[in-house]
Parts: sequence; structure tokens; C-alpha cells
Amino acid sequence: MTTEPNHLEKIRERFTATAEVFAETARTMRVEEGERLAELATAGLARASEALVVDVACGPGTFTRPFAPAFAVPSAWI
Repeated sequence: MTTEPNHLEKIRERFTATAEVFAETARTMRVEEGERLAELATAGLARASEALVVDVACGPGTFTRPFAPAFAVPSAWI
């Protein structure tokens, strides 16, 4: 039983390290995709600056960040 917490801790450490690398890669490599998505989603949207965007997915906010300039996204969420 004493080895189980150590094993779980190793899994957490490895997952965290992998997640951090993924998040950085996703933010740098998917910027254009996110900006294009935000552009398409807001094209012709009346009162877009008054709309609220909520990211309910997991991840580093790859597609949510580009919406910030077009929508009313609280800065604490970015």
C-alpha cells in the first residue's frame, strides 16, 4: 500500500509536465486558427462587444483567447 501514493504522484508529475508542454505548443502553433475562428464567429454579429464568451472546455484556452478583443471577456478569465 505504501507504493500506491508514490505511483500516483509520479503519474501526476508526468501528466503535469506533459500538459504544460502541450499548452505552450497549442498557444504558439494554433494562434492563427483561433484568430480565424474568432473572426468567423463574430462576422456580422450585432453588439458583439456586449456578448459574453465562456470557455467550458479543458485546455489552455487556445480558441478562447482570440475572442477576448471581440467579446466582453472578463480579464480575470484570460
